[in-house]
Amino acid sequence: MLVTLATRTFTPEPTAAALRLGALVRSLVSSGASVRVLTSRLAPSVARDGARAASRPLGSSQSTRRGNAAVPGRGPTAGGVGAGLVEVRRAPVLRDRTGAVRGYVSYLSFDLPLVARLLTGARPDVVACEPPPTTGAAVRVACALRRVPYVYYCADVVSDAASAAGVPGVVVRAVAALESFALRGAHRVIAVSAGVSRRARELGARDVTVVPNGVRVPGEIAAGYPDSFPRCSGPVFVYAGTVAPWLAPEVFVEAFERARGRLGDARLVFVGQGSGWEDLVGRARAVAGV
Repeated sequence: MLVTLATRTFTPEPTAAALRLGALVRSLVSSGASVRVLTSRLAPSVARDGARAASRPLGSSQSTRRGNAAVPGRGPTAGGVGAGLVEVRRAPVLRDRTGAVRGYVSYLSFDLPLVARLLTGARPDVVACEPPPTTGAAVRVACALRRVPYVYYCADVVSDAASAAGVPGVVVRAVAALESFALRGAHRVIAVSAGVSRRARELGARDVTVVPNGVRVPGEIAAGYPDSFPRCSGPVFVYAGTVAPWLAPEVFVEAFERARGRLGDARLVFVGQGSGWEDLVGRARAVAGV
């Protein structure tokens, strides 16, 4: 079975989507599937690690890729299923000043060439993609032309996020129309929560399966605090993920500030990146323990 994954971000990029999709690829490969990943060229900040990451297996039975060649994995999986094959194809993309593929100019710099990339090469059995809606729309068009089903991995409802961020109504309606177009054409939709599933159905998705995000704790954390982690005698609260205005991460700073007197020697740690990082840092400076 050949699965094509279309995503603007993929491991080793330090994003939630890259981690989630890396786990998806590991799972597919462990079941014996071959996976072709169509993604963007690495950001300059991680490009120096790209060659090393691309040559390192995503799983014990996975293939690795060097240049444009895919190298089969060696040996069976732990479950006795033969190894699959992974090929990662990267293409140029426009990034913002932080190195992220963010904003619709950046999205379109990935999505428009994606149509041509999906129309060439071996015909996959299924295509998987995730937001933004422009990527979903590009995948629907290409898959319709090749008569290939696709699965939409709905990690976010982008039109709702745009509305919450105060984006002009005409833009929100355009994003919602694209999102509905992508969801309605999908053979199946994977939603990360019941709330996302409900909104996906409201936007036209038919077959929706809820698959919550999983957690894989790195060995160095499971074994104890990493050397760089703050030490204290009280509880440690961790926010790990994207920092953006519509996610309102400052709520945790405000809650921590209110409860600070009852928590003793506690810490609140943010691990992530995003467009709201500088504002969050400014807010956190005034609160001890953040």
